[in-house]
Amino acid sequence: MDNSLLKESEKEIEIKHLIERSMPVRASESPKIKSDAEEAVQTCLKYLEDFYSKFSELKQEGSKQAQQKLWSNIRSALKGIPNHLLWSVVMEMKERQLAEISQADSQQNDHEKDNALSAQDVLQINMAKLCGSHVNLFIDVVAMKRAIQMMKDDYLAKYTPFAQMLETKMNLLNMMDDEAEEMLEDYMFQSTSKDYNQGQLDFLSKEIERKKQEIKIQSSKLENHEQLLAQLRDIYGEIDTCSERIQEEIQQLNQIKEKISYFKRYSRYTVHNMRQKTTNLSINMPDQTINLTKLEGNTLTNIPAYAPANLPPYSTELSTFAEIPFHKFYRHNKSFLLSLKTNICLSVGNDSSALMSFLPNCFSSAETSIHQMRSLIKFDEFIRTFVLDLKPELDTVVVDEAYYHQLWKANHEKICQHLDEIEAIATNTQQVIEKGRVYYNFVLANPLRKYVPPKKLFNGRNYREYENEYLMYYRMIHGPIAGQ
Repeated sequence: MDNSLLKESEKEIEIKHLIERSMPVRASESPKIKSDAEEAVQTCLKYLEDFYSKFSELKQEGSKQAQQKLWSNIRSALKGIPNHLLWSVVMEMKERQLAEISQADSQQNDHEKDNALSAQDVLQINMAKLCGSHVNLFIDVVAMKRAIQMMKDDYLAKYTPFAQMLETKMNLLNMMDDEAEEMLEDYMFQSTSKDYNQGQLDFLSKEIERKKQEIKIQSSKLENHEQLLAQLRDIYGEIDTCSERIQEEIQQLNQIKEKISYFKRYSRYTVHNMRQKTTNLSINMPDQTINLTKLEGNTLTNIPAYAPANLPPYSTELSTFAEIPFHKFYRHNKSFLLSLKTNICLSVGNDSSALMSFLPNCFSSAETSIHQMRSLIKFDEFIRTFVLDLKPELDTVVVDEAYYHQLWKANHEKICQHLDEIEAIATNTQQVIEKGRVYYNFVLANPLRKYVPPKKLFNGRNYREYENEYLMYYRMIHGPIAGQ
């Protein structure tokens, strides 16, 4: 610890010596006259001549030591001499040098007008110009120092009364009592709440107008939907009536199908009996009667087998008729049987009407069958025309797409700008709300008035003053506190 302190003290001493060596000569009041200043300047010039004569021979370390020695000698020579005396001596020396240079230049111009200037003369002229530029630069520096000093004086002259006035006002503010503070808090709270309420009213008025426009649009849409709903109800009612009619027709067709299947089984049984009578006359078979209630199963299982024989022509026709598949007699396509649609649409089959000539007229006459077929065809055509006429007739609104596209292009930048502003306002509002929520939760979780005594002061203020100040700023930002 002691070694570190000694090292630090040595470093500070070295820094002090370095500062003293680098600082210029301080001005001091002394009884020295101008002759002393001239002697001091001459000695300084001798020191400089000796230094520059030996400077090229010295190394880096030796040059640093020589510089420090030169600086200390110059300080010792100029010590105690005022700056204005030194400045006047330097200016007189420069004036003498300039006079000598100008005199030598005039003499040389008189003697050698036609000859060109030598290198030495050019060097002297450049040196004179350099000295003159140095003098002008020094004069500018002195003028700038004077201007800076005047500005400092002006600043002090203006700052001192202002500081006094500010101090008096701060004292007045600090001397305010509790009633004045409460009045100021109430005024600030009322002003901020007024601005906040005005902003809320403007926002709510805009929202009300927007909601009114939305209500008008929705009401117009609702009217259109009601009209469409009424039309759809009418269409569905017609579809229900048509479906009921179709169901009735299907029931009638099922009855016809059952009759045809019954007649097919009866024909098979009759053909079999005829064959037995013609080919097997020697067999004493009892008369077989037809039991129409047992024709649902296989009625030919108990009949004995027989050998083929020559049959009459009508029996060959009946056998050909029996071999025809049953679906050929159906007046509809297979697509109708395999259809999965909800509304069944009847259609006339593609089978030739020649097959119908093979059907015997047992259950109905030819006229009634033709009448039924014509009614079915008419019903099918009616259904087709009805389906074609059910196209909805809606009045579509014609919208000029090019016009609205131009409007969108013209207002695209404004819309984007408004959206960006809305987004920025929303983010700022969210941040303020989050901060307010944190502060409010902190206040609820830390009721310090229960633990801090009222007479205890912090920086000359009690807890009540800090709390009033915090609530004032909280009301200014977030409005009135809930529950107060």
